[in-house]
Amino acid sequence: MNKIKAMLTGVDVSSSFTEKTPDALIKYIKENQDITYLIAIGGDGTLNQCARAIAWSNIVLIPFPAGTGTDFVRTAGKLSPEMIMDVIKNNNFRYCDLGEITSDIYSGFFINIMEAGMGGAVMKRVNSSSARSGLTISSSILREVLKGNKYHLLMKSEEGDYSGDIMDVVIANGQYYGKGIHISPESILDDGFLDVHIIKHMPRLETLSKLRMLRNGTYIRDKNVINLKTREVSIDSDGPVEIDGESFDPGKMKIKVCHNALKIFNQVFKP
Repeated sequence: MNKIKAMLTGVDVSSSFTEKTPDALIKYIKENQDITYLIAIGGDGTLNQCARAIAWSNIVLIPFPAGTGTDFVRTAGKLSPEMIMDVIKNNNFRYCDLGEITSDIYSGFFINIMEAGMGGAVMKRVNSSSARSGLTISSSILREVLKGNKYHLLMKSEEGDYSGDIMDVVIANGQYYGKGIHISPESILDDGFLDVHIIKHMPRLETLSKLRMLRNGTYIRDKNVINLKTREVSIDSDGPVEIDGESFDPGKMKIKVCHNALKIFNQVFKP
């Protein structure tokens, strides 16, 4: 944080730490209407809080990855501390979609990925670990695959309905999950659609044999995977849920895309 502050010469900068809920951040932003850029230092959970605070506003979000997964920037692009000032000087931003989630007990957004099923169980395991890293995510995925849990999904959308046993259902705005797993390779941040991937339940040995396909994104061509693009979908599942890397229990959900709801920095990503 201090290095980034030192780069922002001639810019009025204040800093704050977010908590597990964005309430304090939302209150701070409402009380400081002259904010033009929000530099978020953290992972996708931090970005989720920021998105909830500044959705539909004129504030530009500049993510600086410092979390466990930090997968959103793998799609949006990465900035070095030195590049942040250039973005601000040139007012270089673009628009990004958000996924909006509503249920009887929850209301919020996701900026990157949400899942119900094995992915939710993986993140629940990761978040309960005292030392989180990419290795923690990989070992958690392996453990959940070996458990071979079966979840039920009831999904409804204009593009099609589904009812049956699944391993996981992914609803994506960004492309990556779990520190670089290419979970939704065709997702575009500003196309006005969410990508849905339903992974049907498979025997453990078959799932193990396809883990490489999950990591590189080719799994979406598998016969056991249903893919669709939608603007709105409802899901009811008994699988654990994760939203931008954080565990939730929101119950039956309605999810819709909020097109161009967020301003983010504009930077071409060069791997």
